[in-house]
Amino acid sequence: MPPEERRRALIEATIPLLAEHGANVSTRQVAEAAGVAEGTIFRVFESKGDLLHAAATAAITEDGLTEGLADVP
Repeated sequence: MPPEERRRALIEATIPLLAEHGANVSTRQVAEAAGVAEGTIFRVFESKGDLLHAAATAAITEDGLTEGLADVP
């Protein structure tokens, strides 16, 4: 998988976990959700904080926010 696709997949796997667990989400949980080894995260992101920042940023973009709001009962 190309690096940008891997990055996108990790971000997409992290967003719902971030919503559920907040900053306490573990990289192990993210790896399991994304179907990758935990070490893969750190080949794409320098730190867990960088991953969480990228996921939070993606979640609040217009498309991410619209999709998230659609799931609110």
